[in-house]
Amino acid sequence: MCACEPEACTLLRYGLWPATADKPQTAFSIPLLELFVCLSLECQVSVEGFCNTLRWKNNLTLAEVNDLYRALVGESISQFRHYHFRQRSLVDVCPHLDDGTTCPACPKADGDMIVTLDANFGLVRKQSSGTSVVEPFHGTRMFVDEKDVEEYLLSHPDGSKPNEDCSNFKAGNVLRSQQQAKKLDVTGVFGASCRHEMPLMFVNMSQGERLAYPLYVIDELLRRREDKNIHLRVVYDIACVVASHLRKSGEGIPQNLSLAVPAFHIYGHKLPCQVNS
Repeated sequence: MCACEPEACTLLRYGLWPATADKPQTAFSIPLLELFVCLSLECQVSVEGFCNTLRWKNNLTLAEVNDLYRALVGESISQFRHYHFRQRSLVDVCPHLDDGTTCPACPKADGDMIVTLDANFGLVRKQSSGTSVVEPFHGTRMFVDEKDVEEYLLSHPDGSKPNEDCSNFKAGNVLRSQQQAKKLDVTGVFGASCRHEMPLMFVNMSQGERLAYPLYVIDELLRRREDKNIHLRVVYDIACVVASHLRKSGEGIPQNLSLAVPAFHIYGHKLPCQVNS
């Protein structure tokens, strides 16, 4: 080690990733961590599964595997994921470059853009987990600022939701969702992706699958493309409820927006909705 630079920088020159930024005692091979990142993204391999694979492949002891697991689930691997992203996308070199979140196949200035919406109630966060003291690595690249979402929820109360629709949408009941998730800060994640399976936007839900969440995502997608000649075609399992809400609220459906129920869900709707879709 040379005293003219931090030890972590010297390890990086050797192709090693330090477990800690200050006085590291453990370092990982960068190709090994790149393999872990790719396996976790493409195959959803857990940290425990990855460590157990290395144990059987290299005859590691249980103590060595436990040390490896503790090092990989810490802040070090989170920092490496972000480093790997920045190195792959080169966003620090030129901010105008594609950061990996733009679909290359969707229209950029003119045409039809098909977007699918849905919620995942398995992605929750307990109140006891606390909050991070640092800002998110990716900012609002994927997840919308929660303050903006909360302001939108306050301006779109449930009283404006249609009372009766073909899908009998009960997830919008705030009281019901609060009773079922009193200990949760985040009750799920609502997201949008294009038809090429490229993620576009995610929102942390705190009050169940309310209509305000898809409305917020739709408004934000339209706002981002308001200066372009793009027709947004939204596919959502209760798109008929969203359409009815827009009509009854007096806002109406924008000319550059179309709503449709996917074929997988349409048979759970009433006959008029099936005919229209």
